[in-house]
Amino acid sequence: MKKKIYILLIILFILVLSLSVLFIKNKKTITTIYATVSYQGNNYLLAVTENNQEYKINTQKKYEIGDQISFDCHTIKKKNPIEGNFTNLKKLNKNINLTIEDEATDNSPIDSTSSISTPSTNNLTNPPEEAISYLEELNQEIDQNQTITEKIKANFIQVVDFLFYNGTIKGKTFDSLSDEAKLKFLKLFYTIDTKIEEKYPNYKEEIKDTSTKIYSKAKEKAMTTYLEITTNLCKNNEEGCKTAKEDLKEMKKSFSLTWNTIKSISGVGLSKLKSWYEVWRDTND
Repeated sequence: MKKKIYILLIILFILVLSLSVLFIKNKKTITTIYATVSYQGNNYLLAVTENNQEYKINTQKKYEIGDQISFDCHTIKKKNPIEGNFTNLKKLNKNINLTIEDEATDNSPIDSTSSISTPSTNNLTNPPEEAISYLEELNQEIDQNQTITEKIKANFIQVVDFLFYNGTIKGKTFDSLSDEAKLKFLKLFYTIDTKIEEKYPNYKEEIKDTSTKIYSKAKEKAMTTYLEITTNLCKNNEEGCKTAKEDLKEMKKSFSLTWNTIKSISGVGLSKLKSWYEVWRDTND
């Protein structure tokens, strides 16, 4: 009888030990998540996966909206957005320079700093209007040409780098501009991007094949940034908020923008859409 009890205890011990090992192994399972940054907050960021799962990641690092990232997921809390124990946060899209060789001397880029550079002391002397003038010159260049020149190519890439990849124009960075100047720049860029899509429909797809940067999504990213800045501006700047909404109303008419267009922007959580809609609603006739 005692022998049977001992055998039973041994079997139970082995069973418990096996279950414990299995539990510990499952607990230590690490899943790598790939996502796109949709918002940068204070000491955290929001990122969205391809299946629209939104994650909140605590980090001191700074990222740009649209950056591709990966991180290891150890444990999660079923919240919206999802929170948990996340480690090994990495940025996947690395800044690179695209070299475009000009075939003619009159196709050289508009005089400015290189597309990827560190902010210079010119930031203190060059007014924001110079960056906007650079964009206005590019707009005129597109209007004056029926084909996409090397000059247009080079300067379009320069502008996208300025907007989304910490590039500089006339010694200025996009972050160094005032909110009002940023919105003016974004509105003009949206116009330029639309013209490029209409006149040279295959151009951005060609860039897409030669770079890790998201040139084909530039317009979508510009609208995301415009709405983000406007939402924040409307919290503490009544006059700036009014101007931003008037410009957005004009853009809606000029580019046939609808709320469905905004909702279709990838990587946007419900909380962000709600705050954007409050701005959008005020621009309806």
